[in-house]
Amino acid sequence: MFLSWFLLLLLFSVPVVIAALFHLRLQRKYFLAVGKMAISMLAAWLLLGFLIQQDAVVLNLICLLVVVALASFMVVHRARWKVRYHFVPVLIATLCVSVLVSMVAVCAVSPMGDLLSARYFLPMFGFCVGGILESNGKALDTYYMGLYHHHALYDYLLGNGVSHPRAVRFFMKRAITRSLLPSIGHMSYIAVSTTPMVLWTMLLAGASVYDAVFAQLIAIATMLAAAPLALIFSLFLTRRYAFDAYGRLLPKEKIVEDEEEA
Repeated sequence: MFLSWFLLLLLFSVPVVIAALFHLRLQRKYFLAVGKMAISMLAAWLLLGFLIQQDAVVLNLICLLVVVALASFMVVHRARWKVRYHFVPVLIATLCVSVLVSMVAVCAVSPMGDLLSARYFLPMFGFCVGGILESNGKALDTYYMGLYHHHALYDYLLGNGVSHPRAVRFFMKRAITRSLLPSIGHMSYIAVSTTPMVLWTMLLAGASVYDAVFAQLIAIATMLAAAPLALIFSLFLTRRYAFDAYGRLLPKEKIVEDEEEA
């Protein structure tokens, strides 16, 4: 065990030595990043170890709510929306979609009796929330910035009798495309480098090649499914904050944070 930790520290020290040799002045940033990573890994070790040991549904749900709340806040912040209006709708959308997709994924990798088991459910839930967090902040920003930059097109369609769902269809297509692009990009080079982290990790842990490949595919599929579903659900729930009763777009300052506030 001590040899393993020594070798781990030795590998982490390689960038420090290289930065010192070439006078790159990156040591401070590197040590800060390593420190943040160490704290995150320690917290994850303690929390996940406790949850898996207890394996209580109530504790799992509390943990999920905390994770979803943090992810929803980050999505709203990245989209530059006003948190007081959009946090709860995005939280509901993220939670519902993540739980639904995670349960489907758990059914694919474990017996039905383990549907809410922390060992299976928490990793799948993490994949879902990670996919949503990575994609939907920019996707939501794309949707509303597209509406405000091209509001003449939206007003023209609405004024000519086109229904609200059809009028916003073009902007939703752009947002959904933005939501799917990160996961599609990951799939395009999944067989190289460190991209298939789940596959390599499971092989290191002694799993069979079939199980490792299947788990990697499940991880990608959950992120692909969760991101656009959460995006569509979020846009549906937040519609009242962006449009009035007649479908007219509200002033930008009512839903988007000012640049100096953001």
